[in-house]
Amino acid sequence: MFPPRHIWKLRKSLAYGRFVALFASLIAVNSGLAAPPGAIISNQATFDYVNLAGGQTVVLSNTVQVTAAVVRSPSAVEFTRVLTAGSGSYQETVGPAYCSQGGAFVLLADPTLTGGGTIDPTLVQEVAPAATYNLGEPLFLRLVDSDQNLDFQVIDTAVVDVVHPVSGDTETIQLSETGLDTGVFSGYMPSSRAPPVAGDCNLQGTLNSTIQVDYSDPADATDSAQATATVDPVSVVFESRTGAVVDGAQIEIVDAISGTPAVVYGNDGFSVFPSTIASGSTVTDASGANYNFGPGEYRFPVVPNGDYRLVVTPPTDFGAPSTASIADLQLLPDAPYDLGPASFG
Repeated sequence: MFPPRHIWKLRKSLAYGRFVALFASLIAVNSGLAAPPGAIISNQATFDYVNLAGGQTVVLSNTVQVTAAVVRSPSAVEFTRVLTAGSGSYQETVGPAYCSQGGAFVLLADPTLTGGGTIDPTLVQEVAPAATYNLGEPLFLRLVDSDQNLDFQVIDTAVVDVVHPVSGDTETIQLSETGLDTGVFSGYMPSSRAPPVAGDCNLQGTLNSTIQVDYSDPADATDSAQATATVDPVSVVFESRTGAVVDGAQIEIVDAISGTPAVVYGNDGFSVFPSTIASGSTVTDASGANYNFGPGEYRFPVVPNGDYRLVVTPPTDFGAPSTASIADLQLLPDAPYDLGPASFG
């Protein structure tokens, strides 16, 4: 039988050993809460005591490893556009992007911006939200969903559908994470004004229509996001007695107070666009991009916030503005029209 003092010493050492093991376990749990998704957390307890011979003894437990879990998060998706340096809301990569074709995802060619410049999507670009596009320019896509950041050590991917509801065209695009551990995904796809061809990795559509991007979290059925944009929104000059469209009307947008020509930009938001154009014509902005308007159509793509009015110089045998009432115009064959004060100058 051991002397009482030895028993006391053993109990004291065992108590200390249990404390060390518990402390090690608590550290591991707290570290797991802060670890990024996919991180491997290792935990090993230490048991330290004084044996009967008076020697210090250390016993190690087996090593337990766990992988940091992904915490569910709401998603958000939007259309974007690549702009000139210093003018974007985000500074990040915009690809690479892959398109679903024949049951597999294929790498899309580097996007060519309005005006003809091709960019490397894996390099950081200036990016800003976009509400309108000109068919023929690339549609840039941006998704935020941190729970798709599955592994902080690799570039993860996410999948969205881009849809043109009018033409019925739908393309599936695989976005790439903008960097390690960002939870932000980006990509792009070409567009064109043409009849739809399913699965050709090019979204086809018509003027003055809406496109949308749809996202569903593959691991969370309650999480989805959608965004829309307008392609080639146009206005029309028409004759107020019959509703027939009118080509060749000169439309100028001017400052409502000073009467000076407004500053207008093209679809890219920075290339200068003429402040006076003719309905039904082809217009070219400073980047070299062409805007081909249909009969009677015209458009001023991007105008800074302000108060403006339209000055219309009609072709021979026409007068402007019309003296017809909005109620009468809404009875014409091509009605209804979206009319307001600007429609009358």
